[in-house]
Amino acid sequence: MKSKVKSSPVSRNGFPEPKKVGCFKCQAEILVKFVIPRLDFSKKNDFYHWTNKEKYKGLYVCDKCILNLYKNEKLYYLSLVENPKKRQIIRTYIYDGTIS
Repeated sequence: MKSKVKSSPVSRNGFPEPKKVGCFKCQAEILVKFVIPRLDFSKKNDFYHWTNKEKYKGLYVCDKCILNLYKNEKLYYLSLVENPKKRQIIRTYIYDGTIS
């Protein structure tokens, strides 16, 4: 059985180190952490994960830009994130402080 873990520098515990990526909107540096139960990196800042639009594949967005999009560009946000379950997850992340 092949491991789903993508190649990345390995930490002391044997799992990949967080990867550094840049926000495609403001170019801020983001650390994307490895989620051990899923054996994959967090999808919270993966813009393709939220939009499912091919043109955003491989692009990451920082918490500040997600928050700005949600609060100040609501119609644009609604056109990008069409899946109601993903909208609910983003809303929950914002109001419980996961995205702040």
